[in-house]
Formats: sequence, C-alpha cells, structure tokens
Amino acid sequence: MTMAVKSILVAICLVATSLSAEAATPVNPAIHIATKAYGRHHNTSYFDAPSAHFDADIQKMLKKMTIKEKIGQMTQINQNLFQLADGTINTTMIEWLQKEYFIGSYLNNLSGNGVNFNAQGYADVISTINEITLKTKSTYKIPTIYGLDVVHGAHYIANATISPHGINQAASFNPAVPYAAAEIAAKDSRASNVLWTFAPILDLAVNKQWPRVYEDFGEDPLLASVMGAASVHGFQGNYKSNRTKIAACMKHFIGYGAPRSGEDRDSSWIPDRFLHDYFVPPFKAAIDAGTATAMESYNDINGEAVVGSKKYLRTLLRDQLKFYGMLVTDWHEIENLFEFHGVSSSVEAATELAIKETSIDMSMVPQDLTFPEVLYKLVKKGTIPVSRIDESAGRVLQLKKDLGLFEKNGWKTNKALLKTVGQKSDHEVAINGARESLTLLKNDKNTLPLGKSVKKILVVGPTANKLSYLAGGWTIAWQGSTVDGWQGEADDKQFYGNGVTILDGIKQTAPKGSQVTYLQGVDINGNIVGGSLSSVLDAAKDADVVIVTIGEHPYAEAPGNIHDITLAQGQIDLVTKVAAVNKVVLVLTEGRPRLVYWRQVNDNNNWQPLYEFGHGLSYSTFAYSNITVSSTTLTPKDSVKASVIVKNSSPVDGKEVVLLFVSQPYRSVSPPTKLLKGFEKVFISKGKSQKIDFEITADMFRYTGINDVPGGSLDAGVVKIQIGDNSISLNLKLH
Repeated sequence: MTMAVKSILVAICLVATSLSAEAATPVNPAIHIATKAYGRHHNTSYFDAPSAHFDADIQKMLKKMTIKEKIGQMTQINQNLFQLADGTINTTMIEWLQKEYFIGSYLNNLSGNGVNFNAQGYADVISTINEITLKTKSTYKIPTIYGLDVVHGAHYIANATISPHGINQAASFNPAVPYAAAEIAAKDSRASNVLWTFAPILDLAVNKQWPRVYEDFGEDPLLASVMGAASVHGFQGNYKSNRTKIAACMKHFIGYGAPRSGEDRDSSWIPDRFLHDYFVPPFKAAIDAGTATAMESYNDINGEAVVGSKKYLRTLLRDQLKFYGMLVTDWHEIENLFEFHGVSSSVEAATELAIKETSIDMSMVPQDLTFPEVLYKLVKKGTIPVSRIDESAGRVLQLKKDLGLFEKNGWKTNKALLKTVGQKSDHEVAINGARESLTLLKNDKNTLPLGKSVKKILVVGPTANKLSYLAGGWTIAWQGSTVDGWQGEADDKQFYGNGVTILDGIKQTAPKGSQVTYLQGVDINGNIVGGSLSSVLDAAKDADVVIVTIGEHPYAEAPGNIHDITLAQGQIDLVTKVAAVNKVVLVLTEGRPRLVYWRQVNDNNNWQPLYEFGHGLSYSTFAYSNITVSSTTLTPKDSVKASVIVKNSSPVDGKEVVLLFVSQPYRSVSPPTKLLKGFEKVFISKGKSQKIDFEITADMFRYTGINDVPGGSLDAGVVKIQIGDNSISLNLKLH
C-alpha cells in the first residue's frame, strides 16, 4: 500500500477478521495456550512425518490389487459428479463410480446454490460415500479420503470457526497464530469426516497484483517458512495416532506467486538461484515439519510447465528436498498440459508425460473420468510400468493408513468432535489471531485509540458494514458471498453466521455517550450511493472524527485479476473529499497491496514504498539500545549470540516485533541489501526493558553461487547484524 498524501490522514490501519462470535475481551489466555502448545514443535518426537518406505501391509495390498484398483486410488473426482444442484446426493452415481473406477478420493465444497452444509451434513455425505465404497466388490475394502480447501479455518463448513487469512496470520509475527488456527481447523474438519486439507499456502507473494496474495504468508522466505511450519504442525501434529488431526498439503509447488503479469496462472520467470534461495525455503520448512502431502502448481517456470516437469517434481522435490509424502495435482492440471500449457498434443500424451516424468501420485481430474481411463490404457500398452503405478498408489494407501482410515470405524463420524465445532473457546482464539494481525501504519498525534472526548463519530465507506469484505474469498463459497445463491446485503448474516462488522465493532467499543453515524458514500466499485456526497461531507464537517473504510470486494484466483493496483477512483475521491473538511482515520480492508494515490504533481520519489517490510506501530513506543555479541568472529562451527535491549518508553503496555536482519557487503554474487533471519514478538510493560537474544550462525549467510549447488556458497569477510536501529559487524571466517 502506497500513501502519497500524509497531511490529511491522521491514522491508517490494515484490518483482518475472524468470523466467530461476539466481540471478545481484550486479553484472552487462549492464544497463550496455543503459544505454549506450539512450543512443542522443538521436540521432533511430537510430530509425525511420512516415511520413505511403505509399511509391510501396504506392500502386500499393492501385490494383490488390480491395476484399475490402483489407478482408482490415484484419482480424485469433484463432488458435482454426484451432488445435484439442490444439494442432494446421487448415490446411484457414487455406486457406479466406485464399481467402475474404484475412486480413491473426492473433493470440494458441498455448499452452494443456497444450500449450506454444516459439519454434520459433511459427515453424513462422506460417510455415505464410504458406506457405498466398502460395499463395492474389490480386492480390499479401502475407504475414500475427502479433500477440501481449509485455508483459514474450516471455511466451507457452516458454523465452523473461521480464522484470518494467511497474510494476516503472517502479519502477527507470532507462529502460535497459524498453529492455533490450523489446529482448530483440523478438529472441525475431522469432525466433518474431511481428513485432508489443501493448505498451507506457501507461495511467496512476489507480484503484489496477484489475486492470491491474501492466502499466503507474504513475500519473505523466513517468515513464510516459520508460519508454514507452524501451520503444518497445527493441522497434523502426531497425525498417525491422533484422530483429531488431518493431513496438511503444502502448496503450490513451486513459483506460483511470481506471475510476470500479476494475473493468476501466468508464466513465472525465475532464475534457479532465486528459486532455491527464496522460493524453496518455505517448502523445505514444511517438509521438515512433516507435511503429509503436497500440491504442484498451475504455472510454468521459464516456459517449463511444473505439472510435467521432472526437474521440479522429481529432482527438486523428491531427490533434493527429500519429500516422501503424497503429491496431488492442482485442478485439471494434467489435462492442462494439452488444453492450457500447450506442451502436449493430446490428453494421452499429457498423462504419459506427467506420470512418466514426474512423481505425481494423484490427479485432481476433477470433472470427468479421463485420467483413470487414459492411464489404464497406457499401463496396458506398457508405456507406463506397473511399478510406477505402485509407487503412487502406495503413497495414497499409506496416507490413508496413517490417518486411521484402515482402523475399525476409522472412517466413521466422531460424534464427540462434532459437538466442538464452532465452540466459544475456538472463537476466542480466532479473534485473538485477528487482533494480533492488525497493522497500524500511521498514528499522528496519538489519534488512536479514540479518547473519551470524542462524541460524534462518523463512519464512511463501502467496507464498514459488510462481513464479506472482511472475510474475502474462500469463505463458504469459492468467491465469497457474491456467488452460489447468496446475494445482497440481507444475506450477509445468513451467509457468514457469527461475526462483527467494522461498524458494529466501532459501536460496541466507542466511548460511552458517543454517537456513531454511518453513511456509505460509495459502493465497492466507487459509484456514489444516493447520487451525491453532500450529506456525507456535511456530516463529516460536524464530526469529531471521521473513520473512512475502503478496500476490495471478495475474490479468489483468476476472477480477482486486476490490471491496475490503484483502488477504484470513486473510493479515492471519497477519501480526498472527506479529508478536505476533516481529519480522517483510514481503514484498509484488502487482500493485496493497493495504491491509494491522489497527488497531481510530478513527485520524483513516488516510486518508493511508503512503508518498509515489517513496519507497524502500536500505542506504545520502543527504544533499542546496547547491541552486543558474544564474539566478533563467526565460523561454520561456532555460532554467535547477539543481544539487544528493548525498552517500552511509553506509558502503555505493548507488544513489539523485534526483527533480526543480516547483510554481507561483498560476496561472489551481488548481495541483497538485507535479509530477515530472525524475529521475536515480545510483551513489555510500560517503562520496562527486556533483553532479546538471537543466535547468529554462518548458515544465515549461505547462498546459491555461480554454477553452485543450492545454498552451497559461503564467503569469508565482514558481515553485518541489524536489530532495530542498532547494528554491529562480525568477521566471518571459513576455517
């Protein structure tokens, strides 16, 4: 977000939402409990990970199963093949699918066209699928596994707790936030018989125009790595024995967040050095955290479609990163080698390329049965060896066993878990997560929080009184509330259930005796509501404070493509005109950085972002001093402890995110200005100080050199440590 005019805006903040219940108390122990639980990730015995080898019983099954049965395990079908428009289930179709194709997995949102499925509804449908599956004549009785996008809470399941999106979780700089969000989402999903989520999203948001920025953990490799690993732990934990857990799925491997045009699914141009040093680390962290599954991405990199790439999906993912879990395609991607990427001349050629060259285990077909039919023909012709089918079918079977689906009643509904879906304690955790993610960009003259002297509060703007603009895409429906049978303002509460709009939140927390007035002014597209802004401007002149809320409508994937990052001109005009008559508190609700710019001068500095990465204010102020190191010499064998004193120099208790940056002035490949290599969020009471320690290792300065193995280069010389506005130099020696 770039803000060009500072004088008229006294405060700017970015907001998130959690669609939970009523407003919570300011301090709740739930997030601290989650922090303590997340701390267990340091003990590697706490979490499970996929094995490099199949269990003996899985190997036995593979020897006895037919080729069609194995290919069925590799096939994932969309729910619209068995679900009618009114939400009812066509059991005859499921019977046919299982009898003819032995389908191993189904996916997608059951809600739509005005029909809203809760946890019990999901559980019943998936139980029905498995009841039919287990009655089908086959070598073994193998339950299906249901996959669902569970990216910010179990957001497709009515009444489940919805958490802030990934970009907000990252803004918290607290790994307990994604951990707790994923843990609750896993519980709610498991209660619904959904044992597999397509999350976390680990793409780096390099192109800010990309419509999936809000889903991921930002553009910094370290922050995305820490948050992604925490999310995997929350979803999975000890998933091989804990039946409240589900399988995580790191996605989208790889380079998806850097489309050249900013449009979804466009080509990415990424040199190998940058791929390894920036894009790989979050996925490596997820693998180290034990992610059970992975999803390849829609894009091509330098013209090479990822879905058909041996380089990316076998050499990099399997051989170098040592991923042993199950790999699924994204939507229709094998067929897209023919239909979209233009790499293969037929669906048969596309299937041969993807299965022969890569390590893909399951095809998200999802609208037809092309994949199992074509793959069966390729195996029968000898084009694809049976051993390759065993490799993938085995990973699917091992995943199902690890999740407990082969246990007695392992596929049946857990009624005890059902009772916990949407429970108040989960709401409190979600609200705390949203609270931790709030980002205050500017606060001139301590305008916020509003004082008791404020009596007349005017709220203006299109995002103030609509939950859907807070929730964004991937909430109940793929695109949010604007599709699938829910239309208009009247359906806002029905669609989202619990939740507090910005306007309602202001009313609940406004100083006692104050008057809160709402005038929309313009709609989300910038069109004036009511034909004129005269009533808004008159009210603004008379208000003690004006809170203007602007931003984006909900969107997901390609429907969110834009060709200009500037917000709708009508929204910008609203801010300009209101600010001309009174000071403005500006609230931005958007899924990606948008340009808010109204200066009409030739500004030589207008290309620079107003706020650097990590910028954020609070109602407290903090001072950094006395940076020290345990040694001025750093070697590959010996780490150095760097310490700094952080003081809360204000009269208000507060939290501070302490960021550790490193840099190296000279090395064999041009160095970045600085890299984030550590962070810690701390609570410091007013007037108190706290010593913060970081361990500095030589590995923080490794990079991919010229003609070098990934991360294989390390140069001796001076390196710099920066914490806040304090810095110190070390001498890095290799011997």
